[in-house]
Amino acid sequence: MSPIVNRTGAYVAMLDPFFIGVSAWRSVQTGGSEAVGHGGEMETSHILYLFPELVQMSGAVRNVAKKRRFHPLSVYDLEDRIMSVPSAAAYNAASGDSGMTGDALIATKEKGEAFHKQLMDNIVEAITEIKAKEVKLTGPVPLPY
Repeated sequence: MSPIVNRTGAYVAMLDPFFIGVSAWRSVQTGGSEAVGHGGEMETSHILYLFPELVQMSGAVRNVAKKRRFHPLSVYDLEDRIMSVPSAAAYNAASGDSGMTGDALIATKEKGEAFHKQLMDNIVEAITEIKAKEVKLTGPVPLPY
């Protein structure tokens, strides 16, 4: 995204539910940071609300990683951290046969609905704010690298 901004003066934003939905999720979640993960409480609740026919709660599992210093269990944890990207092999080892992390057992359609409504409010508010920004396109600008 940075090269586009540097070359054109455009305003570029990415509205990722994990980041624009932090306050929404904190207001409805019950499992704490260890319940967040790929297919955990938040994602499963959200899909239960949006596409319940795709969720088989009989296959839901709890697969919580061991907490380690500098490795928060969730992007929502405001703790000292290092940024690292696990290899596919490391993720597969951590997620096991289920392919998920977190706690899907505590997911509910009601949590997903509450999260979704607040998330949509946040997205509308962000887009309104972005639309109000004054953007002066400069055209292509050579990059310094």
